[in-house]
Amino acid sequence: AKKARYAEINWTMADDFEEAVDSEPDDSILFVQAETGEAQTRREADALANQLAKWAHAPPGLRSSHTADTIIGARAQSNSSGSPHGAGLKAGDTICVMLPNRPELAAFAFGMAKAGVCTALINTHQRGNALLHAVRTALRGNSPTASRILVVDDELCSQLGGEKILLQSGSDVGGYSDGSRSGSRGGSSSISGSGGYSSSSSSRASEDNGRSTPPHLHVTVLTLREVQLEGACPFAPLPRPPGEWRKDVKPRDDFLLIFTSGTTGLPKAAAITHTKYAQGGAIFCAFLRPMARPGGRLYCALPLYHSAGIVLGLSSVVRSGATMVLRKRFSARNFCSDIRRFDCVATQYIGEL
Repeated sequence: AKKARYAEINWTMADDFEEAVDSEPDDSILFVQAETGEAQTRREADALANQLAKWAHAPPGLRSSHTADTIIGARAQSNSSGSPHGAGLKAGDTICVMLPNRPELAAFAFGMAKAGVCTALINTHQRGNALLHAVRTALRGNSPTASRILVVDDELCSQLGGEKILLQSGSDVGGYSDGSRSGSRGGSSSISGSGGYSSSSSSRASEDNGRSTPPHLHVTVLTLREVQLEGACPFAPLPRPPGEWRKDVKPRDDFLLIFTSGTTGLPKAAAITHTKYAQGGAIFCAFLRPMARPGGRLYCALPLYHSAGIVLGLSSVVRSGATMVLRKRFSARNFCSDIRRFDCVATQYIGEL
């Protein structure tokens, strides 16, 4: 059945996520935050993703027709800073998200997929030219009328001084190598040399190995508090966005953009298509059979903005009915106690740990 689903022309990870939510009991837990012990069920995650999809699709400056569903609450009451009430994004556009390990990051990814929007995951440690380059590379392919938005964790936003000013003003920063990303969304991508990433589809990305001037993009920087994820009510039975919003999105289109760390140059974007994301979860489930079942628990202290955590880990948890125990960052002191406390049967690690 899954193979047949992946062959469908208009299948996306939004469909897979909703199917996974519907196939499990309402109290099935998707996430547990290790620092607080707070749990989020699949139904709560889906409701939050629905709200985010509606916010993404709503025109900027307009309040949602469902007042209770409005994501931007306090800002909607007093829009003195010009922050949009909706993101004004359409299928084929991209939004940047810069969040540590917390359930809202997954809600963004699946919520944007419901609206046909790609989520670019920004490394929370990037600053300066690396951060500006990643955000502008991800957003430069948005349609001319679309908003260009970076959503940042509240604590992280206070650390973005000059970067926030430059992004919001669209100011130029002295020449740096800038890889292009066009609006076309098909094809599978690969990492290229110093100029960004190339693709099997020449219309999807263009290679630039020289030094170029970044585009003058005005980027709206919003904190999680401003998008009011914490104030939104994920427990309400909100209706799902219509499939019409993503009817033109194909399985080989981009679900996520994941950036390299930038240790050998500026960050380069790797596109994770809907099909590639689903395949990653299927492979991981095959290797972790004791965990990949309803009630099984996977411990993850790896950053979800990298493929190990979000492509292999989260995808396998979603499709198998298991639970992901999240810690914002790896802690040698808390590792063993977390495993025992939350009864985890598997964990993810990379050699650097």
